[in-house]
Amino acid sequence: MAEEKKSTRRQVALRMAETEAGSAAELVALLRHITEDGTITVAGVGELKVWLEANQHSDLPAIEFLRTTLDQTPAEEYNTLYKAVERVLPSELRAKAKARRVEAELAEKTKERERKAALRNCLSEERKRNTRIYSANFMVAGTSYEGRSGLIQTELEPGQAVYLARDPHNRYDKNAIEIRLDSGRRIGFVPRAEARRMARHLDRGCKQWAVCAKILDSGERLIPVVEVALYRSDATTPDAIDRNQVPQRASRPVGCARAMAVGLLAVLLAAYYLSLR
Repeated sequence: MAEEKKSTRRQVALRMAETEAGSAAELVALLRHITEDGTITVAGVGELKVWLEANQHSDLPAIEFLRTTLDQTPAEEYNTLYKAVERVLPSELRAKAKARRVEAELAEKTKERERKAALRNCLSEERKRNTRIYSANFMVAGTSYEGRSGLIQTELEPGQAVYLARDPHNRYDKNAIEIRLDSGRRIGFVPRAEARRMARHLDRGCKQWAVCAKILDSGERLIPVVEVALYRSDATTPDAIDRNQVPQRASRPVGCARAMAVGLLAVLLAAYYLSLR
């Protein structure tokens, strides 16, 4: 069997003397052309098929060998075909063809390693980009003012998104952070100690995710518990928003402003009448 395979190999391999003219010379020239960069392309396979079809009646054993190899080679998996070409080429050209193939294979393996490394780096950077840089869970402060408890009762429920809005001009706390609803209404503030740690991140433009985890009832007022996560400004996590997406603060309701004006007027009138006594 080994002797038979050796004989077959000798039969399909062309000798240099045969390639000086005729179909053998054409075939070698074509094979050298389509393998010059160490691979065989779809276009090269097409050229070879056309030539083999045109010379199918030639008595060169290499032609039938290449036709059979082409028929048995899966589409665009031409490494097997390239090795068949090496077998057909004269020994003087075979080593060079093999060297080109090996070089191309090494280059492809290197390229694949680099591609995988780049993908790993990309995934690693994606993980870093979407890692929380700060997280907190706290009870909202200041819910007993401006009718906020009633607002919480009517417009907020657990699982609902809320929004963090910096209030750097707050006269009581330069780190103040408002908690707003979709409507822009304010239900309170981040507690002072927590705001001191969070403010610098928001001032840098970090993205935010905030949700009402639950609502506590103290008997006198309702107090939301808010869960917060802050991310880098270039985060791509879908639930995180940037500060431009935070609802604008809603203006004070007309009814509330009118009530305050009436109350102030009553106080002024009372003071006036007392001064007349």
